[in-house]
Amino acid sequence: MLTPASFIEQCRACLANRGGPDDIAALTKQALAAQVQQPSLWAIGELMYRADELQIVNLTLPPFTMSPIHDHATWAVVGIAEGCEVEHLYERRGQVLEKTAEIEVHAGETVVLDATTIHAVSNPLPTPARGIHVYGKDLIATERHMWHPATGAEMAMHLPTFERWERELTAANQARRSAPGG
Repeated sequence: MLTPASFIEQCRACLANRGGPDDIAALTKQALAAQVQQPSLWAIGELMYRADELQIVNLTLPPFTMSPIHDHATWAVVGIAEGCEVEHLYERRGQVLEKTAEIEVHAGETVVLDATTIHAVSNPLPTPARGIHVYGKDLIATERHMWHPATGAEMAMHLPTFERWERELTAANQARRSAPGG
């Protein structure tokens, strides 16, 4: 059975052998199955691994989570073990962002996002979404961007502000969903 430690080692070995995001996605699918089969083994902290060339996050999105628009400045593999995560994709059109697509990632599925992806993330369900996100860089040390939820202004990623905006967007989304007719 795949464990968090063996998943990390497989991802590191994959990259050392010149594997790419599609190879990491295949490994992530195995890890998602292990999360479902042995949830207590995977009940670990959010940050599973962090190095210059790889970051792995054990992620739980509360019901109706909504993130601000942001980028990663690297490829990402998004995998969902339980629930659903929606990727809201955007492209630059001059000085503004235009929403171009949505991708729903359901239990057992992965999606690969390239280094140019600009997106927001949501959980459309009244239950948590659990999964694994794998990134091709250390997101904490990488220069990234976020967009102000009200003005659309692009700015450097500032994690405390991003997290505050995520809480505010999520609370508003939860209130909308619980309102009559929501």
